[in-house]
Amino acid sequence: MSKMKALFAMLVCASAVWPETALEIIRRVDERQYSKTSEQTMLMRVYPSMASDSGLREFRISSVSRGNDETFMVFEEPRTIKGMKILSRGDDRWVHFPSTGRVRKIVGESKKQSVQGVGGDFSYEDLGGGTLEEDYRTRLVDESGSMYIIEGIPVQDDSAYTRVVFEIEKGSYRILKMEFHTEKEGHLKDLFFRDYTVMGGREIAGSMEMINLERERRTRVLILEARFDRAVDEKLFNPTRFYR
Repeated sequence: MSKMKALFAMLVCASAVWPETALEIIRRVDERQYSKTSEQTMLMRVYPSMASDSGLREFRISSVSRGNDETFMVFEEPRTIKGMKILSRGDDRWVHFPSTGRVRKIVGESKKQSVQGVGGDFSYEDLGGGTLEEDYRTRLVDESGSMYIIEGIPVQDDSAYTRVVFEIEKGSYRILKMEFHTEKEGHLKDLFFRDYTVMGGREIAGSMEMINLERERRTRVLILEARFDRAVDEKLFNPTRFYR
C-alpha cells in the first residue's frame, strides 16, 4: 500500500471514531424526530401522588403537528373539557375554551403553568415544538458510557427553565430522559421517554412520563396511534381559525 493510501485509510478510521460535538448530536436527534406532518391520538393520565393511583384522571387527546414549530391539540375526553383546543406556534400559545367560546393567548408567566382544567405536570411551555438546535445553547457534558449527556441552556430569556439536561442513547440518538432545572426550585422535573416502537412507519416513544420532584406527582402520556407525512388542514394552525 502506498504512503498516500495508508494515510487516507488512517484518516477514514479516525473520523469513524472521532468524538461528536454537542451540536452534531442534537442535529442527529432533530433529524430523527422531524416529519413534515404528524397526527397522534394520546391518553394522558394525571396521578396526584407518586405512591398511589388514587384520584387518577384520564384525558384523551388528538394532536396534529406541522414541521417543528406548529402543533394543534384538542381534548376529546372527559366531557368536562371536551372540545378544548390548544395551538402552539413557535413560542406562542392560544387556548380555546368551549364552555365560554373564549380564546386566550398564553403569555409571560402563564406559560409556566399547567394547562387549565387539566392540571398535571406538563406546562404550556412543555407542549410546544421547536428543535433542540434552535431552542438551546448546548454543550457535551459526558459521553463515557452508553449515553451522551448534553446540557442545554434555553435561548429564550423568558423560559421557565434555566437549563435542561438530555440523556441521549448512542447509536440510535433516542432521547431517553430530560431533566428540567429552574433558578428557584433547582432540579424540578424529569421527563422519561419509554417503550420505543414503530407507528406509522416511524420509530417513536410509545410513552412519556413527567415526574414532578417538588410536588411528588407524575403525569404519563401513552401514544395510541400515530400517522406521519399526510395532508393536514391549514386552518388548524391559524390563530383566528383553529377553534372554528
